[in-house]
Amino acid sequence: GAGLMYASVFTKSVLDKWVAMLVGGVAIGVLLWMTMAIYANVDTSFYYELPAAMLDTVGISPDVGGVGGIAYGAAFNLLGAMAIAGLAISFGASTIAGEERNGTIGLLLANPKSRSSVLASKIAALFALVVFAGLLLWGAGLAVPGITGVDITGIDVAAPVAHLAANALFY
Repeated sequence: GAGLMYASVFTKSVLDKWVAMLVGGVAIGVLLWMTMAIYANVDTSFYYELPAAMLDTVGISPDVGGVGGIAYGAAFNLLGAMAIAGLAISFGASTIAGEERNGTIGLLLANPKSRSSVLASKIAALFALVVFAGLLLWGAGLAVPGITGVDITGIDVAAPVAHLAANALFY
């Protein structure tokens, strides 16, 4: 039926791309672990001697954060954002162009499914993949402080991850 076709376009799209998102999420999680382990052994007090405007610009709160906040900023707000958004951009660009490149666009559009339904399935798959990466990074963000012994009291780990995922979807 028509519902099955929607599921198969969605499923195929997810199955074609999930490994890349897994590798991206795991790589950023490992980067977070290395960053936090390094920062845990470095005196970061000089950050808090910077002017308040500069601290606001780079997202460092003088009240909350410390090593954990700085590590999350480096891993999630910069490199993670570029990696996950880069993958999302790549997946989005290949949504239709990739089907043309692979020679499967004719077969895909010959099915009794509207073009808007095919596009909706592809967009839903992209959304699911970005959420998958966000969940990986959220898990890493919760696990790494325990592994490295860094105190993250007062830090909401879900916030930068949700911001990263939303940013990736908008790109």
